[in-house]
Amino acid sequence: MILIRFAFLTDEKLLDAYQKAIELQLSSQFIQILEEELQKRNLKQHTSTFNIKVDFGAVEQ
Repeated sequence: MILIRFAFLTDEKLLDAYQKAIELQLSSQFIQILEEELQKRNLKQHTSTFNIKVDFGAVEQ
């Protein structure tokens, strides 16, 4: 189990990191970790203002 601490991030930086992770189509696992932290901080409602289309598509092997 990987334990990631986000206590050092301000709410604004966490929201910025989440938005950038979506824009760059980073790992869905990483995005999920960010979403869980957003949920803990009751910030999930702020993500609905992001106008981002996510397309993870098929992973090449």
